[in-house]
Amino acid sequence: MNAFARRAAAPVFTLAILSSAALIFILQPLFSRMTTPLLGGSPAVWNTSMVFFQGALLVGYAYAHLLTRVKDLRLQALVHALMLAFGALSLPIAAPLAGPENSAAPQLWLLGVLALAVGAPYAVACATAPLLQAWYARTGREDAHDPYYLYAASNVGSLGGLIAYPLLIEPNTGLEAQRLSWSLGYASVALLILASVVLALTAKGAAPLKAAEQAARPRWSQRLFWLVAAALPSSLLLGVTLHISTDVASAPFLWVAPLALYLITFIVAFARGGERLAPLMRLLAPISLGALILSYAIFNNWPVQLAANLSAFFICALACHLTLARTRPEAARLTEFYLWVSLGGVVGGAATALLAPIVFNDVYEYPLALAAIAVVVARGGAPNAWPRLTTAFLAGSLALLVPSGLLLAHSPQRTALFCAAIGAAASLICAGLLERRSEKGDPARPITLAFFFTALASAAFLAFATASSDWLFLETQNEEGGRSYTMVAHWGWVLGGLGLLNLGFLIRTASAPARDQSLGEHGLAIASGVGLAFVGLGVSLAVYGADLSRAVIYYASLAFIAIGFVLNGARPWALGAMVLAAFVVIYADDQRNLQIVSQDRSFFGVLRVVDYPSGSEEEGDLRVLYHGTTIHGAQLTGELAALRPLTYYNPSTSLGEAAARAARANRPAHLGLIGLGAGATACLLWNEEDDLTIFEIDPEVVALSVGEGARFTYVNGCAPDADVRVGDARLMVQREPDGAFDVLVVDAFSSDAIPAHLLTREAVAGYMDKIGAGGAVVLHLSNRNMSLVLEASRVAHELGLTAIWRTSAGDERAGVFGYGALPATTMVLAKSPEALAAMRFHQGEWCIPPVAPGRAWSDDYINVPRALYEHFSGLESALIDGAHRPCQSPPGLLPARKRLS
Repeated sequence: MNAFARRAAAPVFTLAILSSAALIFILQPLFSRMTTPLLGGSPAVWNTSMVFFQGALLVGYAYAHLLTRVKDLRLQALVHALMLAFGALSLPIAAPLAGPENSAAPQLWLLGVLALAVGAPYAVACATAPLLQAWYARTGREDAHDPYYLYAASNVGSLGGLIAYPLLIEPNTGLEAQRLSWSLGYASVALLILASVVLALTAKGAAPLKAAEQAARPRWSQRLFWLVAAALPSSLLLGVTLHISTDVASAPFLWVAPLALYLITFIVAFARGGERLAPLMRLLAPISLGALILSYAIFNNWPVQLAANLSAFFICALACHLTLARTRPEAARLTEFYLWVSLGGVVGGAATALLAPIVFNDVYEYPLALAAIAVVVARGGAPNAWPRLTTAFLAGSLALLVPSGLLLAHSPQRTALFCAAIGAAASLICAGLLERRSEKGDPARPITLAFFFTALASAAFLAFATASSDWLFLETQNEEGGRSYTMVAHWGWVLGGLGLLNLGFLIRTASAPARDQSLGEHGLAIASGVGLAFVGLGVSLAVYGADLSRAVIYYASLAFIAIGFVLNGARPWALGAMVLAAFVVIYADDQRNLQIVSQDRSFFGVLRVVDYPSGSEEEGDLRVLYHGTTIHGAQLTGELAALRPLTYYNPSTSLGEAAARAARANRPAHLGLIGLGAGATACLLWNEEDDLTIFEIDPEVVALSVGEGARFTYVNGCAPDADVRVGDARLMVQREPDGAFDVLVVDAFSSDAIPAHLLTREAVAGYMDKIGAGGAVVLHLSNRNMSLVLEASRVAHELGLTAIWRTSAGDERAGVFGYGALPATTMVLAKSPEALAAMRFHQGEWCIPPVAPGRAWSDDYINVPRALYEHFSGLESALIDGAHRPCQSPPGLLPARKRLS
């Protein structure tokens, strides 16, 4: 019997651990699917949920650690059976009925809901991995002394659950079925756990407590390292998720890729033989960081930046987890090790998801975590063979912060000239140190003297040129009022020749072997590095002349720093400092290219207000509101043009036309707006007899667009008495009396993380209850990733509503900087064809939407992957093209408008 139990232990324990982990990672997106719609579906909702799940993991690991201190395995099994039964009392899991009343602090509400609804079953399920590994150590098998490979199986299950939910479970089953299936899964895992403990009892292996008494107790420094090595990848996971969602790309399910890579790093690090990859990862880590920095020199190429960010994250996290796995204790201390690892995960996650949004107004926690993890990864690396060269590139990289700052206020030509002067001074210092070391008869002495006199000539020339540059540059003024500088040809040859000579001497000096570790040797390396960076800028000035741009200096700086990453890969603090320097250059370039008026960060994301010159004094600047990478409205700041609706809300767009026509058909009109943005819709809808109610979930958006100190004045200028309500729009609209509105504009779907609960069958039915018989619901469906027209069409068809839709082209007339009108897709829903006819839409422009096969979205069923597939596969375009030859319009619309040839 003992032999059978030991043979059966491996597959049964592995299956129990793998199934439990899959169950955990199905619950995370499942419950987030039930709660995040109440908070707008922002990436921060997922990050906050991740913090809770990490905290529950810590509770489960602490419970497992305490339980394994009990000597009697039978008593352990009894206690855990009772805990499994206690967790089952919360099943089937249920979502809250309402979101938080205070949208200014939704984190605590979400954490509280998660704790009450799924805290118990989740924590008990989380205890499975360490608990079963400790029980496996008692089976008496040959590999029982090292059960850590089962942790890899746990992460395989986690990865499977993570991928299965969005691709298989959510698209094919309703929410109610998911809740019940998870309860059945919980019961199945409980049976597997009980079977595992029976096998452990039958196998009659050695008791772990006796081994624990003999095992060396970990030092506190060791425990602190476990915590830090687990906290940094956890922080980096949430940081890179928010960074790529905010600053790189706007696409659904971006959170899946970083989390999947994170789980893979655990699988590889704790698999048998995984430690052999540690030297390779330490070699690749600085290279991946260099590639990441270079990716930012490729403008408007988000796939490259996305791939570079994910690659650097994966390699650095794997290197950190390999270090963590290498320092794991004996099996007797297994549960304590996992306890500290889970504590590190909570600390890193909480710092990123809860503390950072309060402290920072942008995703600055990402480069900080990247720099910190670079320090850990670089430890243990092989020493560099060129210590002088590594120090030179470190010094040059940090020195490049100077031109990044100067470019904020000066032209590229003057910045490069000033830096070239500093570089010449550094070259002179470097040559002076070399000359001081040289002796008579030294074969290198002529080269040293040539270096010294070249540096002296460069320093003299550039000192005079910097003090009085009128004779060096010909200054011209362009039509927009900007200034450009053209270098006098022969002086450009002088500057370029001296610079190239200096660069040659500096490269030779920096690449030469270091003689000792004296202060003079370090000074020589630092001076040569500053000279390399800054003399190179002087050469670029000579080469490009008047064509020297900020982008050239930006590219050169990032390339120099990227090389420095590779050379300083084994120097922890140097590598960390260079990561921060690189991101300072990136953020400085971002600030320079954009005239940022304000930048705020809330639970729902980063909001940036940016001014662009419109080229017209009457119209002023074009002020644009960004939420991450998505435009949420724009306004001209000139007094005469300030109240002209732009972007999607221009009267020429489908959204502008639909809102205006629906309002005119109902006088006086009671108007409702879901999604405030810059507030341009207020000017589109408003007249003296109408009233306007605005529903907005983000308090920061309200502060930017309404009231005193607002950056956008649409609402203040067109609807100063508008009723603005902060919170989830669907819940607030439900509280309104039936027939409260004549027009309800739903404008919340243009970003990547759409609040899908606002487009379900139940949501649309609720909107229709709140409009009068002659009213309309206007859905703004513009989205660059999802085919929302087909999804809205399915809902309208199932509800039996009269619907028309149109996509309008953009309008790039002069004077509005291309933002006169953006392409807009809009659908209008009404209770009858007569109501639509009264709004006087035109045939041939507004058409009946195609009805696609498939189940309509509902509160029980939301299929986001289908919307993605129908968009990127072209299925929506195919159905729409087929349905519009000719365009089918409902009866009663006006004849098509005559068009000028």
